[in-house]
Amino acid sequence: MSVSVKFYRLVIKVLDNWLHIKLGDEKPRPLKNLYKKYSITKEVYEKHDCFFLNPLEGPKPTRAIIFIHGGGYIYKATSHHWKIATELMDKTGSSLVFTDYPLIPLTYEDATRYMEAVYQSASKTYKEIIFVGDSAGAGLALGFTHYLKEKKLPLPSKIVLISPWLDVSMENPDIKEIAKHDAWLANWPLKKFGLQYSNNNPKHYFASPIYGELKDLPPTLIITTNDDVLDADVMLLEKKKDSNWDVKVSRYNGMFHDFPLMGLKESKQARVEIISFIK
Repeated sequence: MSVSVKFYRLVIKVLDNWLHIKLGDEKPRPLKNLYKKYSITKEVYEKHDCFFLNPLEGPKPTRAIIFIHGGGYIYKATSHHWKIATELMDKTGSSLVFTDYPLIPLTYEDATRYMEAVYQSASKTYKEIIFVGDSAGAGLALGFTHYLKEKKLPLPSKIVLISPWLDVSMENPDIKEIAKHDAWLANWPLKKFGLQYSNNNPKHYFASPIYGELKDLPPTLIITTNDDVLDADVMLLEKKKDSNWDVKVSRYNGMFHDFPLMGLKESKQARVEIISFIK
């Protein structure tokens, strides 16, 4: 483990409470400098915002990334989410649809209705759609894909799941051991958040996609680390998934939850891998 990784892990552990407050203060609005580079329009679906970003010059891309941010279903998007989302947009030649989906005390049912409205709108404009989500947003991305499959609606062409929250019940027995090494999520009240988001139905597969049929889904890239409590369910997914679902799991040992959003060497490597997968 490099010195820089150790430093990041220490900062996260020491400043855990402050980071929670900072996350809660963040707003889902585009960073100001983005208006100089992109055409940005805001739409409202189910009383929640959604931002569409396209290049200011040249033809509009035919592919869009729908980005679904993390935050435990309780926090808004952060500047880190905007930065990774626009980097993926730029380096894959895509447009960006940046969601501001319903959070607790609303539930997965509200989030699903919002996502359906966003997806239907984006599908009218773009020929290809890719879901990218981190943490809770990754759980929503896969849960919503289950919804689309159940309704026999067109699926996204690919899915990228960064540190995904696949089971909001947090009942996997392997979590306890991983928590000893988790610098970020070990002290989060994830089970409480999960019960609220799932409307007290934490094993519904729209809220906890690990319980859905893990087959006939789009090609998927999962970025994770062995020191993230949520990796317990990634490992379970690897065992449960059907052979008809093409899933690649890239596990960066010794890192921490959501590390691809940071500035470490390993973070950049993970983003390069995501970009290559999207292309």
